[in-house]
Amino acid sequence: MMQEPPRRLIVVLAMFVATVPFALDMYLPGLPGMAVEFGVDAGQAAHSVSAFLFGLALGQLLMGPLSDRYGRRAILALSLAIYTVANVACALATSIAQLVAFRVFEALGAGAAAVIVNALVRDMFEERASASVLSFVFMVMLMAPLFAPLQLRSIRLRNRIVMAPMTRNFSPAGVPGPDVAAYYRRRAEAETGLIITEGVGVDHPAALGEAGIGESDLPDMHGAAALAGWRHVVEQVHEAGGVVFPQLWHQGPMRMAGTGRNPDVASSRPSGLWGPAGGLTSSPSDYVDKMLASTAPMSEAEIADVIAAYARSAAHARDLGFDGIALHGGHGYLLDSFMWEETNRRTDMWGGDRTRRSRFAAEVVKAVRAAVGPDLPILYRFSQWKQQDFKARLAHTPQELEEILAPLADAGVDVFDASVRYFHRAEFAGDPV
Repeated sequence: MMQEPPRRLIVVLAMFVATVPFALDMYLPGLPGMAVEFGVDAGQAAHSVSAFLFGLALGQLLMGPLSDRYGRRAILALSLAIYTVANVACALATSIAQLVAFRVFEALGAGAAAVIVNALVRDMFEERASASVLSFVFMVMLMAPLFAPLQLRSIRLRNRIVMAPMTRNFSPAGVPGPDVAAYYRRRAEAETGLIITEGVGVDHPAALGEAGIGESDLPDMHGAAALAGWRHVVEQVHEAGGVVFPQLWHQGPMRMAGTGRNPDVASSRPSGLWGPAGGLTSSPSDYVDKMLASTAPMSEAEIADVIAAYARSAAHARDLGFDGIALHGGHGYLLDSFMWEETNRRTDMWGGDRTRRSRFAAEVVKAVRAAVGPDLPILYRFSQWKQQDFKARLAHTPQELEEILAPLADAGVDVFDASVRYFHRAEFAGDPV
């Protein structure tokens, strides 16, 4: 006669089986689609099945004597009770946590945070009834600093959510219209802590043009019509309680000759170089072929003109009521091209080692600081990678990066915006930054 397997072995096997639906939901991305025909969320069903089987196993483990005395029906009833109570408790925890978190953030004036917390709670509890309350609390603790205010010189940000600059091509003849103002106002109404506008051309004839990705209708920070358009943008953002910086931009070597509003003006290159051939780039091959030809390097007079152009445009932004200034110093554009050894081969005061190659950007920052005064913060975007070569590097160690950025901080930069292609890994091997 076959011996009955031990109850504890049955329980262990049952608990193992109980994890199968959860594992399928976690590791088979196609599972949710399997239930579409039936109008059921397969992920939710998997979690529910797992919860029930765990309840069944737990009942068998803890209430074995009841099973011996009252039979399997008692175990089934107990398991159903455990499953029901657990789900009711989770639902109550959902409501309480959602209400408390929402009210706390709302009392702090963080409406955007309350909306996000709402979404998190709904996803973590309502759609996944077996989710852990501790997981939710841990997530809120991790996110809390994101909604803390931040003081930047005279400007106080309500939270640390920043809208990054994005080229939009919606400013014909360089003039941002009412649609642009409405676009930025909507971001302010959603309580974005800081809005950085799309790249805006400085007051230099070679600042903007086509740079390999079909740019057109780019906005200017000079000229009566463009400045009037930006004044309306600032007014709309401020009415909605927002903070906004313009990103001042000069395309430098990336600008294709013969394009933009001044096609007869040569593009600005520190040493007449676009970048090395054969770099990893997403730019079209016909564009790259045209850009590889060398041109005349910038003269001392041209360098001085560009520095003055940044200062004039920064002063315009200050007069329009912008809350600070952002400078685009990455992605292979003009400021970046002075820092990169592949495009800066100069042997004068504007070239040489890393610190000397930072001099042009530092002089631009000094001119902008002098133009806007001590109260407005300055944000500087930099990048290791270039559009000419995604594998390019300005620095290979934190110490080398300090050599490049320290002169800019000394010149007046308050915030550095590191543009990276991979957000999930450290930039330098063995370094947590």
